[in-house]
Amino acid sequence: IDMAALRSLEREKDISFDLVVKAIETALLTAYRHTEGAQPHARAELDRKSGEVAILAQELDAEARRVRADVDSFFTSLLAPTSDGRERLYEAMRHAAIGGGKRLRPLLTVAASRLFGIARDRALRVGGAIEAIHVYSLIHDDLPAMDDDEMRRGRPTCHVAFGEDVAILAGDGLYAEAFRHV
Repeated sequence: IDMAALRSLEREKDISFDLVVKAIETALLTAYRHTEGAQPHARAELDRKSGEVAILAQELDAEARRVRADVDSFFTSLLAPTSDGRERLYEAMRHAAIGGGKRLRPLLTVAASRLFGIARDRALRVGGAIEAIHVYSLIHDDLPAMDDDEMRRGRPTCHVAFGEDVAILAGDGLYAEAFRHV
């Protein structure tokens, strides 16, 4: 199994980690069944690859959980409640940005930063900014003039919960904040 090709497919087609791991497991199981009666070294190699995939999946899942928590912390800090008239706007921004999503973009940002020796905190700041732009696009995409979606990540969309005017401003605010942190 060409792991690099599978990772490339995941990036290009926006396939979830779980689907990729499941596809690998299925391929390994199928290959294992076809080695019935095969040379012992072929089975040993397949067992080794299967173990590598399981470890890779565990490491990836653990890193994804860490990045999700770090990005939620980034947004919690960035969008702390105010007492200066922007409370409802910040509440709408928090509603859209915190506690949902796979955080794939920040995860890829952190992974790429390792290749170039960039500090994790800097990568998370950039990954958080990229995620802010993504959330902005989701808020605007959900608006009545676009897809008119009412639910996102199991919760009412921003315009349903706060009104169209506040949702537009929340998206615009996230977009502006993203550039402030890059």
